[in-house]
Amino acid sequence: MKDQVSTVPTLELDRTMLEKYGRRVSVDGRLERRIVCNLVAHLGRAGYVPFCVYDGEEHVPASDVQGVMELVFNLAEAAVWFMDKVTGYRHYVLLVVGNGIDIVADYGMSPTLDKFTTAMDAFEPYCAPGRCAVRATLPN
Repeated sequence: MKDQVSTVPTLELDRTMLEKYGRRVSVDGRLERRIVCNLVAHLGRAGYVPFCVYDGEEHVPASDVQGVMELVFNLAEAAVWFMDKVTGYRHYVLLVVGNGIDIVADYGMSPTLDKFTTAMDAFEPYCAPGRCAVRATLPN
């Protein structure tokens, strides 16, 4: 579990929602925040750094987990773009907010194959720091 982080950043968006509207982040929302935080940490250890978030209209610069998360969780869908620190190749991860444990919807890469696919295949979104716990699916 070396790729998970112990602390998920508190988002300004969440503070605002609580102060203005009395709304707390749902259980799935907290889970999604943990997954995105762990994803950025995991890809960072694999040699990829975030550089922007595509919000459907424009690419907004974001170079750290806090910046990425502030943008992603203010949208319904976002593509987080990562760059290989060595080659400069660019790749994206598509996130769909509201999908809970399945927030990571897709990913794409440069035409040149590199270790990005290997890094994404190794990512375990279901795991929390120090343990792996899959949320049970309840019947409808």
